[in-house]
Amino acid sequence: MLNTSRFRTITTLAFTALVMSGCAETTALPTTLDPVEMQADVEAANAAFDTPATNSFSEMGYAMDNALVSVGGFAMALPMAALRDGPTTPLMESRDRIISMLDDPSTMASAIPLSALGKTFVWNATTDQYEVSARTGAPANGVRFVLYAYDYETFSFAAPLVEVGYAQFSRLLNTATVSVFLSNNTKVVEYTATLGGSALFPTFSIAGFAGTGANLTNFNLALGVSATTQNLTTTWRTEMPARGLSSRVALSLGETSGTIGAVMRRGVRKVEMAGSFNDLGGTLNVKVGDKLFARLTFSDLGVTVTDADGAPLSEGDETTLRQIFDWFENAFEAPNVLIGPLYTLLDFAGI
Repeated sequence: MLNTSRFRTITTLAFTALVMSGCAETTALPTTLDPVEMQADVEAANAAFDTPATNSFSEMGYAMDNALVSVGGFAMALPMAALRDGPTTPLMESRDRIISMLDDPSTMASAIPLSALGKTFVWNATTDQYEVSARTGAPANGVRFVLYAYDYETFSFAAPLVEVGYAQFSRLLNTATVSVFLSNNTKVVEYTATLGGSALFPTFSIAGFAGTGANLTNFNLALGVSATTQNLTTTWRTEMPARGLSSRVALSLGETSGTIGAVMRRGVRKVEMAGSFNDLGGTLNVKVGDKLFARLTFSDLGVTVTDADGAPLSEGDETTLRQIFDWFENAFEAPNVLIGPLYTLLDFAGI
């Protein structure tokens, strides 16, 4: 069986060793990249998910789950803190959790306790946990969590508490909807997650948007698991209409190997990456305009990065490649952040 810890290490080595893109029609595709233009695309893609409220929500999802547990909800076995372990681990856990649901159908009960519906949770800085308050405003069929400025050194809300917005969760039979707002009630994230598929191939999907104005980005995630082979496939897509920027990241994980494919497009620019992995190592090919730009080969000895001719990259190309992987790693982490707070709401069985 594929050693997922090693798989994570291999991909992380590739990310830190040093995809992204721009829309292609019938015209010739550029085979060179402008680092300044690429960096602008990377920053724009990240900006949609970068607000104080969004950051607070993504980092403290585990605390919201714990609060639901305290009033009778199901425990979440994968806290948001675990997402820091690497980009593939949460997806592997997602596979295991979906499979576990097949073994215990009783877990498909309502995850928001009746006693919590319509309630607003606030942070208690003394006990370091959320608790029900007398504040109003929560949806009648869901709950509200007040969000505060986050401290990345303490991995918790900063002291003294400063409100930056709030998150709301609602739940229907097999779906959960999440909305994140700034303090001025501007909605900066909203998405609905749905469990579906069949007993032989259960699925999990997310569709929604993040950001506002020129940075508004539509996204969707499709994840499926084979109950027979336990292979996982997932595809993450984003589209920023105002910039004409789109991306796709696909992952397939089997018992002994995995593959990754990614592409980002804007105008006549296209950058893509594809590769395969196993316990011994793997190879990633990066293309610009359908022309090989760089190749990464990795093993226990480390990562070897070369250009299309097998020579070391120039300083400029190395900078560009690092920007590509900055985007790729962030794109991989985004769906993990969105899935994290939903394990309790969607009743994934603990492992």
